[in-house]
Amino acid sequence: MTTERKSARRPQPLAIDRDSPLPLYVQIRDQVRRHIGAGTIDTKDLTDSWLTKKFGVSRMTVRQALEQLRQEGLLEREQGRGTRLTTPVEGQLSKMERFFDEWGLQGLKVSARILKRGVQPADAHVAKVLNVAEHMPVGYFRRLRYADGQPICVDMRFLRSELLHQLTDEDLIQVPDLVLQAKLHTVFSRADMRILATAAGKDEAKALRVPVGTPLLQRLMDLYAGDGRGILCGPSYFRSDLYVYRVSVTS
Repeated sequence: MTTERKSARRPQPLAIDRDSPLPLYVQIRDQVRRHIGAGTIDTKDLTDSWLTKKFGVSRMTVRQALEQLRQEGLLEREQGRGTRLTTPVEGQLSKMERFFDEWGLQGLKVSARILKRGVQPADAHVAKVLNVAEHMPVGYFRRLRYADGQPICVDMRFLRSELLHQLTDEDLIQVPDLVLQAKLHTVFSRADMRILATAAGKDEAKALRVPVGTPLLQRLMDLYAGDGRGILCGPSYFRSDLYVYRVSVTS
């Protein structure tokens, strides 16, 4: 089963409102974005000439709209090759994600950086997973992941503060769970994950270069050691236009 760029409601047909205060290129950009997200527009419909005729506007207006979508990572535009939809990055649900390896196998140039690390009070969920008192200081870090230069995901992770002090930024960028397994001399036996629909808040929007309120995939992850101890937890926010989850089901 694959989560694709489709929504439950089909977007309205492509058309502009000449009485709207919104600039024409903004209307075109927003409508094309919605149809991309719903999977109701093809590469053949993204030519300058087709969109110019469809909307009844100048080629310059269409190009301005498509350039903004290109900057958002939804489209690729190359001279001589035209405009085409980008291919979403795929992630697996059946195992712990090793995004450097898995995304790299998809032919992508993968990188990541730490945006922030520190200590803050644990909320109720974090306290429960890490088995600490609510509001007790715990360590956290924020990590931004890229594929081919586009920001795809921002992670927020919580762990005991004494464990965070043992990890360098390079440890956190790569695979912190594997580093922690080595440091704790234990094996992680279980990861509980939930995937929800959410909207970009101010921090997520800034990191992922999208407007506030943009639909995102939120994956909540709780990681446990073999003895039942909660070691690591927190949400990841994925751009839903650039990332899909895949899981194989057998009967």
